[in-house]
Amino acid sequence: MGKLAVELGMWILFESVEGKFRFTGVSKSIAEGRRRTKDLETYLLAQGRFSHLIQKEIDEIKKFVAKKWKKLTKMLDGEVDAIVKSYL
Repeated sequence: MGKLAVELGMWILFESVEGKFRFTGVSKSIAEGRRRTKDLETYLLAQGRFSHLIQKEIDEIKKFVAKKWKKLTKMLDGEVDAIVKSYL
């Protein structure tokens, strides 16, 4: 399930060393457009604990994931400190 979450882009792999941010592994390929994410519904429906979700809720989760990607992608442009502080 963890591997699938990464392939979906739901769990994003990254590192920040000395204030320099970068995506790693599968997430790097996704960010560079060399790899497409799998469908989020595949991940959710593969787990019984999400079987009660309706389409509207699934769409909200998709929006959340897209927002997370957008925020982390901004960190590539040197906005690391501001983004990190927003998580605190």
